[in-house]
Amino acid sequence: MVSRDLEMSLQMLRIAEKNGITHMILTPHHKPMHHNVSPAHNVSYRKSLQEAAKEKGINVKLFSGNEIY
Repeated sequence: MVSRDLEMSLQMLRIAEKNGITHMILTPHHKPMHHNVSPAHNVSYRKSLQEAAKEKGINVKLFSGNEIY
């Protein structure tokens, strides 16, 4: 599932946590010849989302990744 914004990402993490998920890899899509998320932005987004999740009491450990097409 693709998240549209921070609130949707947090909702997805809440659902994952309720289902016993403790760790998750974030996988934005990377397609040749398209505008793609840079590695630095990917890490920055993960850190921001991890901080927001922590503030909301969501205990899912996030990791940066990429889905390459």
